[in-house]
Amino acid sequence: MDAPVQELYVQELYFLPATTVKSWAETTLPRMQTLRNSKQLEKIPIVLAEAFRGHGIINKILFISHRWESKAAPDSQGVQLQAMQEYLNEQPNIEWVWFDYSCMPQWGEAEEDGRTESEQAEFDVMLAAIGDLYLTAHVLILLDNSYCSRFWTLFEAYFAMMKATPNGVRPAPDAERRYTIMCIHNAKEYVFEAKVGGHVV
Repeated sequence: MDAPVQELYVQELYFLPATTVKSWAETTLPRMQTLRNSKQLEKIPIVLAEAFRGHGIINKILFISHRWESKAAPDSQGVQLQAMQEYLNEQPNIEWVWFDYSCMPQWGEAEEDGRTESEQAEFDVMLAAIGDLYLTAHVLILLDNSYCSRFWTLFEAYFAMMKATPNGVRPAPDAERRYTIMCIHNAKEYVFEAKVGGHVV
């Protein structure tokens, strides 16, 4: 017998427990391989057919949309981590956090400290699913003055502001909004309102 449709389209990603992020005492979160090796990540399967309907574990997951401050240090001063902790402390329903630097295999600072062949394959599979997941999960947008100049951040913001329906993707009404925006660094509220529109925290 064929498997039910909802069981066919499953995406597995690594997540940090929200409790770990909230209690993280160092300045920034480390790269994924460090967290995985210390067994601080959980690999969780997401049934996308459920996620598209707003059901299941997707309601307990937070995706972070942020600008990398440099190639090797996406959050050099820990400002992004502080914003995540502030948000999570007010959202007890969130149990898992996805932060790309800490949840997808990354290159290290040394040239030889790169992704292995298996890590690259895993990275490619994860990257292909990003649109679906930003389209269904709660999203925290960490906005600075350079956010709107980057392709990936705008890609993530676009999907965070949309909703999957049987008739295709459409803008999500306010009552179904899944995203929150926090201004960090030198960002001003008018920058977001003029360029993107929406809710600013």
